[in-house]
Amino acid sequence: MKVAATSLRRFFRYLQMIGCADARLVHAVPKIAEWRLASVPRVLTDAQVTALLASFDRSTPVGLRGYATTMCLARIGLRACEVSALTLDDIDWRSGTITIPATKTRRADVLPLPAPVARAILAYLRRGRPAVGTRQIFVRHSTPIGATGPGIIRAAVRNAGARAGVAAAFAAGAIGPNVLRHTVATRLLRSGATMKDVADVLRHRSIDTAAIYAKVDVDALRKVAAPWPKRTP
Repeated sequence: MKVAATSLRRFFRYLQMIGCADARLVHAVPKIAEWRLASVPRVLTDAQVTALLASFDRSTPVGLRGYATTMCLARIGLRACEVSALTLDDIDWRSGTITIPATKTRRADVLPLPAPVARAILAYLRRGRPAVGTRQIFVRHSTPIGATGPGIIRAAVRNAGARAGVAAAFAAGAIGPNVLRHTVATRLLRSGATMKDVADVLRHRSIDTAAIYAKVDVDALRKVAAPWPKRTP
């Protein structure tokens, strides 16, 4: 509706400019409200996440890479650009932490490295990653072999969603890294985490940014919902 209304106003301004209409036509088209954080995040169920991860063929180098990168998205809630920017120096194996390079947030953050994610990265480093000069963890396997960007991260999720049959549940017919990030936030809320906890894990600067995930925590919403008033005779 917003796109249609904006297009109409522009068309009417054009008509006004060439002398075929006056300003009343432009003002007759109402403006459509666009409320901040009005949308509802799309998330995956636990079963869908399991199916997504199981769809990777971990007997191949590309499958090991796709599984490891998707684990970073689905278990830690990283962004695609953050996963692709990870280097060998960002992981402290002794302390079990991972340093997220300064990308969108413009600051580096240190997060706990869950054991399943650590095992997935190790498997890729030992059996899948080609010998290249770059310190980047996840690299291209096809020519030119070496450093790469977030495109391989998005492609891995999109292809896995198609293989697992998960993408069919979405209107666009495909899923991306952001869906997994939303899923991590939703899982945290349902496990009892506070909005501050979610904002810290996802590294939002403001807690208000994490407030959108309250919409998908149906159990918590039921607790605060007022009962429907009964009709009196």
